[in-house]
Amino acid sequence: MRIRAVLDTSSYMDCTGIQPQSGNSMFPSFANKPLSVSLFMNENVAGNTIFRRRRATMRSFALVLGAVLGCACVLSAQEETTPRFETGLLYSGNHLNAAISNSQINGNGGAGYLEYNINSWLGAVADLGGYANTNSRIEDKLFTYMFGPRLNWRHKHFTPYAQALFGGGEAWSNLTSTSQNAFAMAIGGGVNVPLTRHMGINPVQVEYFRTQFTSEQLGGAISNFGDHQNGVRYSVGVVFMFGAE
Repeated sequence: MRIRAVLDTSSYMDCTGIQPQSGNSMFPSFANKPLSVSLFMNENVAGNTIFRRRRATMRSFALVLGAVLGCACVLSAQEETTPRFETGLLYSGNHLNAAISNSQINGNGGAGYLEYNINSWLGAVADLGGYANTNSRIEDKLFTYMFGPRLNWRHKHFTPYAQALFGGGEAWSNLTSTSQNAFAMAIGGGVNVPLTRHMGINPVQVEYFRTQFTSEQLGGAISNFGDHQNGVRYSVGVVFMFGAE
């Protein structure tokens, strides 16, 4: 926007009361001529617009930077509370169904695991378990060794997890004095609840449990269990954490 102001020196009188004339005027170059003064307000408006845009840009940058730093702090705090190693001592039981009949078998015992945490959500687990059949007619025992990944969803007060373990098992039949090694696996999950920095509880762990023993070779009361067994494994116990990052 341009504002034009006109100054007419024809009405100007000096301090003596005499109107200046051409040739002897105090303003020889402007005597009897209009003076034009142009003010470019649009330049001021443009300057204010640029300033406002820069201020908005700086505010947006500050907000984004603050959000990034906040996320970094949260992730850093989460990493600091992630233990490098976790080990669990669990009561563990299993219930297996025969592949070719309606026969079922229950086992009670214990399991222990060691987990190495690669990061806050991924760990590698080694699991060992030992079980004895509770049926007095079946004097068999089972030892399992399984390994696999565990996915952890860590929170401040609890950590749900899912895991898939694969390995093998060895079964003994006391009635026939025979033993056998076969494939075994457990897929499921549970929850860990930390009580202190280095100790917690595992109130529940439930898994699909499968073994592939050839029951005819073991003989005894479980000779009709076929060449594979499907069931469930359930565990509860205490957990210890070491080497928090």
